[in-house]
Amino acid sequence: MNNIIKRGALGLKNYVNYLRDCSGNLLPCWVNVSISAVVLLYWLAQIRVQIKFFNNPDINGYGYSEMLINYEGGFVRRGLFGQILYYLNELTGFPPIPLIQTICLAVMAIVILYFVNRFYKLKLNWWILAFPLVLGGVTECIRKDWMQYALLIWIFWLIHDMNPPKWKIVCAVLLCIAGLFLHEAFIFWGIPVVMLSLLGRKQTRIYGIIGSVAVIAVFMLLSVFKGSQQQATDIIYSWKHIHGCESIIYEHYNSIGALSWDAGQTMARHLYYNFSNGYAWWIVIPIRLLWMLVIYYFLTNFLFVFKKDNINSPSSDKTSFSVMILFSILCLIPMFTVLSCDWIRLYQYAAVTTFGAFITFTPSKFKSLFSERILAAVAKFNQNLDKVVKPTAWLMIVLLLFMAATPVYFVPENCLRRGILPTLILNISRHIWGILSEAIF
Repeated sequence: MNNIIKRGALGLKNYVNYLRDCSGNLLPCWVNVSISAVVLLYWLAQIRVQIKFFNNPDINGYGYSEMLINYEGGFVRRGLFGQILYYLNELTGFPPIPLIQTICLAVMAIVILYFVNRFYKLKLNWWILAFPLVLGGVTECIRKDWMQYALLIWIFWLIHDMNPPKWKIVCAVLLCIAGLFLHEAFIFWGIPVVMLSLLGRKQTRIYGIIGSVAVIAVFMLLSVFKGSQQQATDIIYSWKHIHGCESIIYEHYNSIGALSWDAGQTMARHLYYNFSNGYAWWIVIPIRLLWMLVIYYFLTNFLFVFKKDNINSPSSDKTSFSVMILFSILCLIPMFTVLSCDWIRLYQYAAVTTFGAFITFTPSKFKSLFSERILAAVAKFNQNLDKVVKPTAWLMIVLLLFMAATPVYFVPENCLRRGILPTLILNISRHIWGILSEAIF
């Protein structure tokens, strides 16, 4: 018992020292501990919500229906994972829903632990990992996003140094293609950074060209086989006889139903949700762009304010990190406009790509991805932005705790409830109200 207490005390001491190092001694110790507690409680509250979802899975919701897309109605985009589940059920009789939950939870845990471990080793402030636009959305566990995050980390690790071996490059390209079969949107995030890193050096340029052609060809193939209503119906019937899936039905507005959507109508609907949704477009677009600028400001300043390395020069880590964020957002423009209306996920894609590359690539490789002219331009932009609003540790804490983004569609009031502290307060209030209601009624 004494050994456990000693180890606990030593662990706490080491963590306090880590907080002091990664926060640059800019905040009092009690603030460091308090923020850590709030962030950890937020994550635990999100996990508690996820457990409730696990106990009452909605197999007709977006997440589970995405996992159940298979090839039983013919070859179709996003069907590989569901087909593997289908074959496993045929071979073993193991019900797919618990298997989906186990795989998704395990992959999510691996991704989060990897980021936390790398942040600890690099003495980076881990609080930002719980930010809703980074890895804070753990209530969305049943999504293929976490599998693609894990694939992306693996790919980055394979090509993390300046001159990776040929076999690692080939494996990285094959994993990119595998990611497309999970979800074709992978071509708009993650993959562009992989191809950029290969195309940027003469030694790997040929692999970058071949890889780019391969992923574009696979993406076009998946776009052709986008699905139909008949295929969606066939997929539904293929799961009907399987234990745990008896309640599955055809729903037009879930992942299986989306296979039947008309591409033109879907793009028009996304455009409306993203830039109007009942509001005047000339109000929504400036608000969207301003909020994107605020998110950029926060993501590009948080780590470096606490590292005391908030330097706006072309050679600084902050500038390379900023260019990566901008590059990732630019690659996602088709999704920010007509291919999606879930901006929280899109910001997560850009953030996970950038943070993942920053903590996995060697510093020399990370800084070599972009030209000096681009780095100089972004450094100048950051310098002017910081003159307007000076980045400080306290400002970063306020933004961390209160800022978020409207989840799906343009709904400004939802944005205010998605921050770390508002979410935590809302969850605690609901829990207390539930206890009081039971006691009173």
